[in-house]
Parts: sequence; C-alpha cells; structure tokens
Amino acid sequence: MKQFRILLAFLVLGSAQVNAQCTVDAGPDSIFAACGADLYLAAIGLSDSAVLSTNFDGGQIGAGWTTSATVLYNNPCGPSLDGTPSAWFGNVPFPRTLTTNGFDLSCGGQVCFDLDFAADDVGGGDCEDPDLPDEGVFFQYSTDGGLTWIDIFYFEPIAGYANQYYNWANYCFVLPPGAWTANTMFQWTQPNASSTVNDHWGIDNIEILPTNCGYYYDWSNIPGSPDNFDQVITANTTTDYIVTYTDGTDACYDTVTVVVSPVNALATATNTNVLCPNCTDLNVEFTDYNAGSIIDDFDPWFDGNMWSDAAGAQIGSGGACGSVTGNAMYFKNIGTRQAVTVDVDATANCGFLQFSLFMGNTSSGAACENADAGEDIVLQYSTNGGANWTTLNTYYQSQWDNNPTWQNFLIPIPPMAQTPSTRFRWHQPTFTQVQDQDAWALDNVDFTCDPPIYDVVWTPALTLNDPTLQQPTACALDTTIYFATITDTATGCAASSSVTINVSCPCTIAGLNYDITSCQGANTFAVTGEFVYVENPGTGTIEVEITTGTGTYTQTINGPFTNGTLTNFGITGIPADGSPVDILIYFSDDQACQVNVQDVAPVPPSILATAGSGVYCFGDFITDVTVNVTGTGPFTIDYTLDGVPMQMTSPTSPVNLGNAPGVYEVTGIADSSCTNVGNFIETIIEQAVPTVTSVENGGIYCANEFVNDVFVVVTGTGPFDLSYDLDGNAQTINSTNDTIVLGNAPGTYTVNLITDVACSNAATGSQTIVVNPLPPVFAGNDVTLCDGENYTLSATGAQTYVWDNGSPNGSTITPTTTATYTVIGTDANGCENVDDVTVTVEPIPQPSFVADTLSVCEPHTIFFTNTTVGNFTNCQWDFGNGNTGTGCADVPNLYEYGGTFDVTLTVTSANGCTNSVTYDDYIYVESTPSPSFIPSTYTVLSLDTDVSFENTSTGASTYSWDFGDGTEPVSTVNPTHEFPDNATSGYLVTLYGYSPIGCIDSFTQVIQVNEEVIYYIPNTFTPDGDEFNQTFQPVFTAGFDPFDWHMLIFNRYGQVIWESSDPTEGWDGTYNGRMVQDGTYVWTVVFKTIASDERRTDTGHVNVTK
Repeated sequence: MKQFRILLAFLVLGSAQVNAQCTVDAGPDSIFAACGADLYLAAIGLSDSAVLSTNFDGGQIGAGWTTSATVLYNNPCGPSLDGTPSAWFGNVPFPRTLTTNGFDLSCGGQVCFDLDFAADDVGGGDCEDPDLPDEGVFFQYSTDGGLTWIDIFYFEPIAGYANQYYNWANYCFVLPPGAWTANTMFQWTQPNASSTVNDHWGIDNIEILPTNCGYYYDWSNIPGSPDNFDQVITANTTTDYIVTYTDGTDACYDTVTVVVSPVNALATATNTNVLCPNCTDLNVEFTDYNAGSIIDDFDPWFDGNMWSDAAGAQIGSGGACGSVTGNAMYFKNIGTRQAVTVDVDATANCGFLQFSLFMGNTSSGAACENADAGEDIVLQYSTNGGANWTTLNTYYQSQWDNNPTWQNFLIPIPPMAQTPSTRFRWHQPTFTQVQDQDAWALDNVDFTCDPPIYDVVWTPALTLNDPTLQQPTACALDTTIYFATITDTATGCAASSSVTINVSCPCTIAGLNYDITSCQGANTFAVTGEFVYVENPGTGTIEVEITTGTGTYTQTINGPFTNGTLTNFGITGIPADGSPVDILIYFSDDQACQVNVQDVAPVPPSILATAGSGVYCFGDFITDVTVNVTGTGPFTIDYTLDGVPMQMTSPTSPVNLGNAPGVYEVTGIADSSCTNVGNFIETIIEQAVPTVTSVENGGIYCANEFVNDVFVVVTGTGPFDLSYDLDGNAQTINSTNDTIVLGNAPGTYTVNLITDVACSNAATGSQTIVVNPLPPVFAGNDVTLCDGENYTLSATGAQTYVWDNGSPNGSTITPTTTATYTVIGTDANGCENVDDVTVTVEPIPQPSFVADTLSVCEPHTIFFTNTTVGNFTNCQWDFGNGNTGTGCADVPNLYEYGGTFDVTLTVTSANGCTNSVTYDDYIYVESTPSPSFIPSTYTVLSLDTDVSFENTSTGASTYSWDFGDGTEPVSTVNPTHEFPDNATSGYLVTLYGYSPIGCIDSFTQVIQVNEEVIYYIPNTFTPDGDEFNQTFQPVFTAGFDPFDWHMLIFNRYGQVIWESSDPTEGWDGTYNGRMVQDGTYVWTVVFKTIASDERRTDTGHVNVTK
C-alpha cells in the first residue's frame, strides 16, 4: 500500500522555524499514515524578504503594478479573507489584467495570493459569476518584458459554483525553473468574458518571495548534504523528519512528524483443543492491513481499511437511493463528493473492478433527486497517491433516465493502472452544490488481487511441518503456545500474535520421520528414522517392525524412556522388491501406544525407454541415442554398437550413448548398488546428400533479342526440389530431371538448397540474365524554321549516332525545304534504337501597310491598315512619335504635335517567323499656328478711337482680322483701325492665323472706348424777371451718370438753401419761396463717371444779381 503527499503547485504554508534571512516549510507538522505507505515529503525554502508585497488596503494598486482596467476596492461581493480592501474587476472591459514589474528571481521562489470568483448577482452589479470554461483567470509569467506569457495555472470556472474558486482562498505557487530569471514578470489575466457586466473576480494579499541563492537542503534521515528538496519515504514507524535550509552560515529548520498507525496480526487454529496424536492447522494474518483487495458492501458500515476518503458520503438505504444489498454509500451533501480507496498492489493477478452504481433520475423521486446533464460520475485511478487522476470511464446521468435501476459494472484494469500503489475513486466533479440535489449511490465494490507473499516465522518449530508457512500444521504432544511474526518484506511492516493449542494425550507415539534408502548392495534397502512419544508405560521395550513382500524385519529399543525426546531407529538388508512396506512402532507393554505407516520398497534399476533412431543425411545434426532409467545413480548401461560390446556411465538419467551411425542394442543396467537386464534397440542411418553441379546459361541481352533459359545441373535421387532466389525473392521449383530449367526472366538466380527424395543440401552458384533496355534515342521534337534559319541535328539517349543524311551528330544544317531526318543510336551495351525529326521550312513574311491620310494638322488620329499577305499572330507598330501599337488589322494613332514621322510595322507568324518594314517620313503633321497681337492701346476715348495693331503671330502664313465692330475683316499683317466713338462695353478683336496647309487658330483681345466727361457751370445769373438768365443751371453733356448726380447751394453761413438730383433742373434764386439777396453763393456738385464709376466732387461760386 502506497500513499503520497504531493507538494502541489499551490500550497498552504504550515509552521516552520525561521532564523536570520530565510524561511523553510515542509508542509503540515504531522502526517498520519498507514504502515507501509509511500509518502512524498517536500520542502520549500525562501528569503524572508519579499520582492513584492501588495494588499490593496490603500485603495490603489500601488508601485510595481499596471492594470488594463479600472479596479474596485470596495469588495462588492463581500469581505475578503482578512476583511480589508481587495482589487476587484467589476463591470469593466476585458481582457482584465493585473501585471507586475520584473523582479530578480534567478534562484526561484514562490508567489502567494488570495483569489475569488464572484457569486451570481441577478441585479447586474459588479458580482456576476464566471460560469463558462473560457471565462477563468490565468496566472502567468514572462521573462522577455511581457512580449510572451507562459501559463503557471488556470483557474477554470465550473457552472453552479462547483469548485473552490467561488470563495476567497489563498493559493501559493512554487515557480517553475523557466521562471528563474533576473527579470521575471507576473500577471493575472481574464482574456474572455460574456460582456463588460459579467464574469467578475478579485485578488488580494499578493506576495512574491525569492529563493535564496547559495542555500541548500539537508534532511535528517538522508546521509550527507546537500539533499534534494523532496524525497519519498516508506512509513514503517513514527519518525521525525527534520529539514535544514542553509547556506552554511544562516539556517532555517522545519520538522514533519510521520505518525504511523501500527498494524496488528491474529494467530488462529482450526482446533485449539487437540487429542493426541491428532494435528491442527495454524494461521496468522494481518487484521488491519490491506492484502491486495478492495471489498466492501457497506454492511453494516463502510470498512475503514478500504477507503482513504469518502467526502460527502453517507451510509444507508432507506430515504436515499436504495441499495443492492443492505446498505449503500450515497451522496447528496454539498461540497466534494467522492469515494477514494486506499492504495492497493494491483500487479499480482488482479481481476476486474466490480461495483454497482445508481444515479438520481427522472423516475427516482425526491429521496434520490434527479441529476441533470453534465452532473455525471467519473471512475478514475491514481498511481501517485492522488496527485494526478486518470479517467477510466464516465457514467452519464442519462443512463439512469433510460434505465432507472441499480446498474452493475465490470471494468478491466488497464496496464498503466497495474502498479504496486494504485488507488481508485468515484467522483462527481460537477453538480448544483445544493443539499439533497443530484444524488447518486455506490454499492458492492469488489476488486481482488493475489495477496502479497509475507515472511512468517513460527516458534517453537519442533512440532510444525514448516515454521515458515503462513498456515503450517502443528502436531503438538502437549499443550503449546505457538508464536507467529508476519512481515511484509516490501514495506517492512510487521506484527506478532500467538495461539495456544491445548493437548490431551494418552501414551502416544508421534512425529514419525523416516527414510527408505535405495539398494545398499545385493539389491537390498534400509529404513531409518526418528519419532517422539509421551505418556510412555515406563516398562517393556519399543518394537520396530518393517514388513514387505519378502518378510518382517525388526528392531528392539530398550528403556529407559523419556517423554518428548527424539528416538532413532534403523533396519538394513531388506530385499528391494518394490513391494508394499508396513512400518509399525509400538511399546511392548502398551501395544495400543503405536504408530503405523505404509510405503513402498525400492526396486532394482530399470530401463524405461530408449530413443535416438533416425535416418540422417551427411552434414545433418544427429540426435544422440539416450536410455531413460530409474534407480539411484550413477547408472551404467551395457550395450553393443554394430555388435561391438560397449559401456556408458552417467550420474543421472537419461544416459547418453552418443550418435555414431550404427545399431545400438541395450542389454543391461547397473545403478549405485543394483543391476537389471534390458533389451532395447536403436538404429542411426546416414546417407549421401544431393548436390548442385553447376548453374549455367546467364547472359547479357538487348530488349529486342531472344533470351536463353538459365538451367541447373544436379545429382541425387529425384524428384528434386530446388530452392533459389531471383533478385532476392525466394523461389522453389520441382523437377524429376537432373537438369532443372529456371526460365529466362531478367535477374540474378542464386541457388541455396537442393532436396532429393530423402535429403537436403546447401547449394551455391548463381547466374545473371541482364536484359538491357533499348537506348531512349531522341532525335528532337519536330520543329518549324523560318527560311534561312539553321537547325542542329542533335540526338540524345545513346552513345553513338548515325544520321541518314550523313551528317555527324551535333552538326548544323540550313534546310531550304521541309524534310524528315532519321538517326540510329547505339548505347554502351551495343543496343540500337531509331528516331526521326521533321523540320518544316516557312517563308519569311513581307510586311506592308497604308494610312488613311499622310498630311494632317495637329492633333489628328490616323488609321493604319496592315496589307501584309499571310496570317500572323503578332503585329507590332511603331508610329514614330513615341507611340506603339499592336494589331494585325486597322490600328489608330493620335499625332498630337507637328512633325515628320517614320512608321514601322513588324509582323510575326504563328511559327515565329518575323520581318519588319519602315516607311521613312511617311506622316507629316503640321503644327497649329499661334496667332497673337499687341494693340497700341487697350482703351481709347470717344474723341480719338484709332488703334494700331502689331502682329506677333508664329507659324502662320496668312491672317484675317475681325475688329468686333461690324466692319469687314482685313488680311493686313499689322493694320490700324478706327473704332466707333460711342462708348461701349468693349470691342472683341480676333486675329485668325492660317498655316500653309490650312491649319487655323485664333487670338482675341478687347478694345475699350470710353466717353469724355463734359460739363459747364456759369458763375452769375440775374433772376430779375425778364426773359434772360433767370436761373442758375449747370450744363452736363457727356461722360456722367445722370442717375447718380447731386448739387447743393450754400449761403454765406454754410446753410443749404437749394439742392437737386436732376441735372436738367436750375435754381431760380429763391429760398423757401422768397428771392435771396444779391451776393455770392457757394455750390457743390457730386456725380459718377460712366467710364470708371469714379465719384467726383466739384465746388464753385455763383453771383446773384438783379
């Protein structure tokens, strides 16, 4: 039985002695174990100074941290383990990550922290539970500054809060070697969540402790140091295991006490009250020690020797899930639900694991409430004390919906589970964690292996048939206490017990041991032995009588007689006739006090059988002739070989006479003291073997030649079986002839065995038929050449070549007509093959083309037509202006600028024959003229409208002027023109320029004619009532805007005495209807000019005289 205490990745620290700069923890102070259990002890040593210690009590993550989201510190799901603030990820986006800085953990270390998954908050707050497998939290490390992260542990959610992560708990992780660097970072990250308002969790009290570099471990039970941090021990007795964690100066200590439960034994007898000379059987066995079996029907309770854990189990039947027989173990509590066996040796002839199982279903009622989908039972095994479990089978809840009864299972044990320390468990990993829900039950567990073989010692040994047996036979002559010690040599666990045999005896002779010897000489034997007696009569003699088929032989033993002592006897010279032997020993004065046994007298040696006859071939292994005898060795056999007397002696049977050919006749036998006769014959015959004389007719051929057969010449007595290999493949052929034809298939024929009517013989010899393939002569692919091109006659696939036109291989020809050329190729083996190539000669094309026009003004698109005779796959055009084109029909090209252009056409046939033609200066494109002029003025006054024009055009040869005033165009190069004197918005003057072939362009400018401002204002008027000069009136005749005109008249005081906006209206010399006084008055006129919209102001004076 083996049990393991595993140092898991997460640990709960126990007490440890701390000194100076370190701490060390070896786990719980005490471990309770059954005797023989294998225990795994492990310690972890750490520095007493953390590189990081954060409790979030200040309401912030603090130095050494970064976070991907806002963290809450108000414990929305209830208090943390210590009641202080924790770091809580509530309704924030994911991934939700908390990351440390890098720390020097070059020698390892440990990270501890508190963690909690939220419970279900139906109100949608910050306390909604993670319930999908991918909504958990990864604990990871990075050694490259956070570029990559490696998982240390994944806290995986299970729907229904079905694991411990839904309550605050502390977890400690020993760093894997990969995390031992000078810059190791850690992060807790939740990469997935159903939404920002789901799957919340929190963390608290994070502490990172490094391992001290230069420290080592020293266990008290392991000689020398340093030691590994862990070890496996076998628990035999209660022992203190002390681990020291030290650098040679500073040291820390911790102690683990392994408390071993003692084992007990019970010695029993089939009968403890015995009447002489009867015997009784003893037995000793462990009473509380697993003996390779797990058997429990839970009646009336579960057997504590069979189970290491029964978490959440109850025993009973009524009000639960029932049972198969009596009680069952059933599960309906919250928390863990599992039944775990003790470790059992599963290596010794184990049978099947049998058990009965029942699960709550749709028909079982409230007492055994229905388990839902996913709330199944797994059967698992562990070979390392429960540290890791492997699933054997899953029992789905639906099996009981379909069949709501107890179901029986018979499970074979896989090879990986057949170890000296295997335990099994039935486990329900997922259920709703509600009392009395998702129930199930287990009954009649039966797993039986051969029990281990124990060492047993019984004392006293005198009256036992074997004191080392677990169940010896005791033939005590008086009351005796038998002591037994039973030991499991595999574990060292031992226990002792005793049993008392009460003996009542009259005169009794017991404990008879005797020996019948073989022949002592003259075919006689002896009987010797010893016996003990009790309650002897004290008088008379002890008589020993040996009766056989030849008579009775006696011995008398005289007193005095002492009870309980060994008495020896011996009678010799008894004829060895093989008859029954009766041994009778008795007291002469109490003949009822006797012992009587029967046996058989020895017989003279005899020959039971002989063997070895056979017919052999030369070279065969010949079996020896042997004689199987009985008697007491050494044995001597008398025989003749082909009539010659021989003798052979051997210490044991059978006697080997050798294997020389001839007739063996066995006539007699003698052993150490007796002789006998015999009559047996064995014969060994050896004859000649067949041979292979020769293997002939191999050869080398070409593929088109006739191939001769290979044949083998043999000797011997037919028919023959010839075994040979053809290219390594075994073949057999049968023939009655001494010349055996093997055929003419290509390959190597190697003979290896010839068998005739009686014998076989190894054979050697080989011949090879090689059929060389014809050379793959290739004259080349058929080809089409353009007229004038060369072609190289180049055949491949052979070594030499002969062309039908007499040209050597590789020569160049220039064919003028289409022809077929044939070549004969010969390879290194002299094999020939033929191939030919056809060379087709195609004429060179003669390209030609025409354009739709040859002289044009720029820009212009000209269409070109290919007039070349023949069919072509590619036509390339070069139009001389940088443009190219493709096409074998009509092709356009745009000439944007003037110039003279060459045009080239290149045509290519389907066989690649090509030619080109170029028409020099084929296209003339005249540039568009660029007319322009400079007027002598762009603006004239109406009083003088003559303008001269300077012609600055280029590229034109003739001109036409349009002055825009309705006059006839003129063709003068540099004209002068008089425009009408009426003011206008301007005249468009256009110059048309013409090239020699009529290409035209124009240029236009505006000539503006402006009207002069003309007005007159008098300085005196006489409003005296006569017919002359009665009003003061300005005279405006040209160049002003009559609708934007205003005049004011002021008196000497600056007072406006008259104003008007009508240039045709005059002042009559009155003010407010009365005539003003004679004198001088000031006028101001404001108006806008027509030519430039200029606003002008003019001031003067006027004299009033009557």
